[in-house]
Amino acid sequence: MVAFGYQPTPSSFPSIPNSKELYICLFNCTDFRPYAILPSKQYVLEDEKMADELSRMQNPFVIGERLYLRPLEPAQDNHLYSTWLNDADVRRWFSIYPTSDARAKERIENLYKTFGHIIFGVALKSDNSLIGLVGLKDINTLNQSAEFYIILDRSAWGKGYGTEGTKMMLRYGFLELNLNRIQTQDMEENIGGWRADEKAGFKHEGTMRQVIFRFGKYHDVRVYSLLRSEFLEKYEQEDAQ
Repeated sequence: MVAFGYQPTPSSFPSIPNSKELYICLFNCTDFRPYAILPSKQYVLEDEKMADELSRMQNPFVIGERLYLRPLEPAQDNHLYSTWLNDADVRRWFSIYPTSDARAKERIENLYKTFGHIIFGVALKSDNSLIGLVGLKDINTLNQSAEFYIILDRSAWGKGYGTEGTKMMLRYGFLELNLNRIQTQDMEENIGGWRADEKAGFKHEGTMRQVIFRFGKYHDVRVYSLLRSEFLEKYEQEDAQ
């Protein structure tokens, strides 16, 4: 792409031998000097690298450092979806009901028919393998709020993928869906879950007592939330570092 602008005066045309941009003068006039900014060879190579990277991904929607988020494909991803919801270690904090491949396919198809619940597959940029799910549910456009969740394959635990996927989804929720508040809930015993939420910037609002009955006893649930203003402040500070 070529971007056009105006240089204030002919005498002030910049001399930038080491610049990443190449300024080309088109013609002179009395008060202004129009010029075009063409990308340098370095920029072209970076663009080509990015285009090559994008071509290897499967329908990427949000792209991060090591991960990207993509829409789930019902016929392709239904088996992994049901596998995670049936895995005892993965589902212990989420679901007590069995899920078949057929049911998983139907559920994925239904999720993409409305925008009250948005779900993505979490994929590795290195090989496109799907390692989990991330979503925003109960999206309220009037109050600009939603509830966040993330589910990762056990092979992806302890590698920082949860934090990266969470940050990507929060950025999407606040900056693209224009949400003002995103909350999440974790069972008290799910220490890894609520610690990851805190690392991503969520603030502990309080604990609901004996909310869930599972494994023969009642469990407390920790409630976390993050506001758009807090998100912007946190990540502006991180970008500045």
